[in-house]
Amino acid sequence: MPPSVSPDAGPSGAAPDAAVRDAVQEVQAVVRGVVDAYAAAWNRHDVDAMLALFAPDAEFVNVFG
Repeated sequence: MPPSVSPDAGPSGAAPDAAVRDAVQEVQAVVRGVVDAYAAAWNRHDVDAMLALFAPDAEFVNVFG
């Protein structure tokens, strides 16, 4: 993770204030939740649950195109 978004240090290496640290931790928790939900839906073979995690106009492109 780039230092500018690390909950442990700001861009100058100084500890960020509590509001920044809390905001970063909140965003990280949301991202982890989406990744966990996608993995759970994948493991259940639940296509509808997987698609519910995407924006309506999302385009999914993998390494094969």
